[in-house]
Amino acid sequence: YYLGPYVMFGWWLVTVTYLQHHDHKTQVYGDEDWTFVTAAFETVDRTYGYGIDAIHHHITDGHVAHHLFFTKIPHYNLPIATKAIREYMNNNNLGYMYQHDECWDFPIRVHKYFVQFGLKAKKAESKKSQ
Repeated sequence: YYLGPYVMFGWWLVTVTYLQHHDHKTQVYGDEDWTFVTAAFETVDRTYGYGIDAIHHHITDGHVAHHLFFTKIPHYNLPIATKAIREYMNNNNLGYMYQHDECWDFPIRVHKYFVQFGLKAKKAESKKSQ
């Protein structure tokens, strides 16, 4: 009775967490280049659809805001914060830093990404060594 729900919950937790932090463009920064804000913008807002985003209090499609303001904004305000972040970034020619993806195919995509990337993301080139 417990094994099925336990396996499903574990798969779902790994799927959501993995997809929020991995994409083709995701980079990992070394200690010399890492900043809190840069790392926050390496996460991906993913819209899962099917009511999933609302059920999860928008941690899925408001993940960048969650990383930027995790102690200041409750989850129910993440859509408002995300909209404001997107507008600010676009108005200041920084829209390229924000990542959003429609992820209706998440069951297939998580397995595809695991095969392509495994648990590693691409390491960013150090700005200090250039």
